[in-house]
Amino acid sequence: MIKSKLSVTLLLQNSLIWVPAVCALYLLTLYIMAQYIPKDYVSVSDRIDQFHEKFPNGAIETSFTLNGEIVYFTAKVIPDADKPLRAFTGSSFGELTKEKSFEKLETVAV
Repeated sequence: MIKSKLSVTLLLQNSLIWVPAVCALYLLTLYIMAQYIPKDYVSVSDRIDQFHEKFPNGAIETSFTLNGEIVYFTAKVIPDADKPLRAFTGSSFGELTKEKSFEKLETVAV
């Protein structure tokens, strides 16, 4: 709660410095992130859509094992569910320390 004109003035002065600084930091972060994303990057959801378009009878199966903060993922990609022996596998593991770590590790396995 703001109690005086002095408090309002200090709040506004701090905001005038803080808001542009946060905006600049956000823009810098976006710029840096863009440098690491390849120009031909295709999002996971788009890649899954492309897989199902090319292999309408295909399947992607994932499973995981949790051991404390470590998760182990195994993925199995089957282009034709009628021929389950023709499959491709992948795996990943890592710690669940950051936001969306679980989802990212599953994506890496696929």
